[in-house]
Amino acid sequence: SLNLLQSMVWGVFGHLHLTLAHSRQPQALPFTTTSVDFACLAFCSKTYHEGAHQDPQAAIRQLMSVRDVFPRSQVKEWCTCALVLLHTRSLHRGQLQRAQELAWHMGSMLVPSEDSASYVIAERARADTYLHTNDPVRAVHLLQRLRDACHTKKLPLEGLVALLALAVTHQQVGAMGAALPLVLACVSTAQQLNMDGVLASALLALSALHLRRGLPEKAHRLVLSVLPLILSSGRIEERAQAYLLCAKCLLERSSCAAVADSAQSREQLQQAKQNLDKAIQDYKLVGALQPLMDATHLQALTCHRMGNTADRDRAAQDFLQAQRSLNASQWLPVSPMSNLATCPAAALMDLACEA
Repeated sequence: SLNLLQSMVWGVFGHLHLTLAHSRQPQALPFTTTSVDFACLAFCSKTYHEGAHQDPQAAIRQLMSVRDVFPRSQVKEWCTCALVLLHTRSLHRGQLQRAQELAWHMGSMLVPSEDSASYVIAERARADTYLHTNDPVRAVHLLQRLRDACHTKKLPLEGLVALLALAVTHQQVGAMGAALPLVLACVSTAQQLNMDGVLASALLALSALHLRRGLPEKAHRLVLSVLPLILSSGRIEERAQAYLLCAKCLLERSSCAAVADSAQSREQLQQAKQNLDKAIQDYKLVGALQPLMDATHLQALTCHRMGNTADRDRAAQDFLQAQRSLNASQWLPVSPMSNLATCPAAALMDLACEA
């Protein structure tokens, strides 16, 4: 139980390697009823973090293969982890009907529970689903209620996570004036609570706001300052976002009239291309098809400016492949998502191995 607690604490503060190290310890305990429960909890924690930070497809396959050996007392923990990983994958692939089904099950299972972290996870999943289905107003209202509920219940850590989600939602829908004070509040609170992971995410959001306000140099410096923490402990999607943001800052700077035709501009274009290569690699790993299309499109334009036709055509092919995958994935059946705890094991493995 101490290792589980330490794993949760390090996860809250944003230190991936210590989180994984402590979550592996309970799985090595001698076999007793209590140790089995701890081992199941630790396995779910480890699998979730590996899925978010290392290889989501491998984590989902591993999780689906062990459902039938979980004791009944821990099936809910298995379901929670499976719902979170599959919901994230469904949003990345544009499978919105699946995401809606999973968010509904997360809400019915997690919201009534007394676990504050599960409550925040379920409500954030519902808000993300609303945002991806072009209903940002409901997403904002839900996150505002979540933030207020955390404040009422005196849950500062969960409230900070809800506040950051609200700020990012405002940013994604283009409400920069509403997003900026929320992001600054996140930065201040995360510094006070020493939550390095949330602080890195908030600073990444702040740098995106600076870029939108026409301050590419300031945005670039801010991204570079937080990049080491994001690369060591950030989620795969955050790493890709950081690389993509770096590339956008460099492209903005290279377009300035003073350096448009200089050696400095060519160097910035080359650095932007390298950052885009890394962003595309991470987006492919996580399976985020729409951001992958955005990154490959920008890569093709960058290579065209550099006169690199071979890499331009390769980026264009990657864009078309991502577009085809996005169109095809939207028509997959929803049925396996409604009964993960009871459906046949073969259906679970088919679900896990979907390309």
